[in-house]
Amino acid sequence: MLTKYNPKGKNVWDLVKILFNGSRRTNPMDILKSDTGLDVRFSNKGFYGKGIYFADNSNYSKYFAYSDKQSSTYSMFFCFVIVGNSVLLERNKDLNAPPLKPFSDRYDSVRNIDSSHYVIYDTNK
Repeated sequence: MLTKYNPKGKNVWDLVKILFNGSRRTNPMDILKSDTGLDVRFSNKGFYGKGIYFADNSNYSKYFAYSDKQSSTYSMFFCFVIVGNSVLLERNKDLNAPPLKPFSDRYDSVRNIDSSHYVIYDTNK
C-alpha cells in the first residue's frame, strides 16, 4: 500500500499511524504466534461494523485490553498501522469494508468523526 500512494508525493506518515489495539478476550500471545496476526474474522462488530479497531489513545484502548487474571496484568498492542487513504464517517454498524471512492476503488480504512479511531477491514492489502 505504501508504494500505491508514494508516487503521488504523500509523506509516509500520512499513510501510517501509531495506534493501540486491545484484544479483549484473546490472549495477545495467541495472536502473535498465529500466521495471520490481527484477523478481522475473529473481531466483533462495533460502531463501524466488523473490523479491526485501533485508537490513538492508550487510555481509550485500556478498556479493551486483555486481562490475565493469574498475573493481574493487562496487555494491548502498540501498532504501526497502514491506514492508507482513510475516509471519515458517521457510525455505521453494517460496514464490512470501507465505502467506494467516487469514480474509483475503495478507501483503505475508516476513521471516526474526531479521527481518533481507525478501522481496518482487510489486513492483506
